[in-house]
Amino acid sequence: MANAKRALGEMIRVLKPGGRLVLSEPNNMATSAAWLMAEPRPTNQDYLRLLELQMVCEKGKRTLNEGDSSIGERLPAMLSGYGLEVEVHSSDRAPALVPPYADARSQLELETQRKWWSEGWYMPIGNRELAARLFAAGNPEGDPDNSPHEFGSLWEVARRRMQQLLEAANAGTLSGARGVGLYLISAQRPDGMSPPSSVPAHPA
Repeated sequence: MANAKRALGEMIRVLKPGGRLVLSEPNNMATSAAWLMAEPRPTNQDYLRLLELQMVCEKGKRTLNEGDSSIGERLPAMLSGYGLEVEVHSSDRAPALVPPYADARSQLELETQRKWWSEGWYMPIGNRELAARLFAAGNPEGDPDNSPHEFGSLWEVARRRMQQLLEAANAGTLSGARGVGLYLISAQRPDGMSPPSSVPAHPA
């Protein structure tokens, strides 16, 4: 979503006094930090570089107004800024993969992951072409927060990780609890609250 603040403002505008919004949004950086610990684990250096690649690509996505892949972390403050009463919970489900992957859910999850890896689709970023575009937008020349690594070297780490996971899946040794950074957010409009006339200022 290009403008989450505007979308929230419209939701709240049509929300009746006492009405409640229920939203489910992720923190994909938190999910990736957990999923990278699945067996087989990457090296410490690869672990950090894969998170670096994702952070820069997520920044690029925000810069291009193509959404925020970790907006779940920011939503409670955004909703509170409108005057709503906010409660936050985290998802109690995790798409665990445990050999021999006997249940239907595990088999479907594994089939989906295999398809992505074999096609060079590194989740949650995308394929090489998309990742390169987002990385460039999130790593502009002269930005003091820039990544010290070239895109090509970071994408090679992602490619190597996909191959490692694919081989483990085919060998029946891929395993992990694979916790998910997914928030369930409830926001209630108090009785007597005026509808928002403008969008509150929040960090981009």
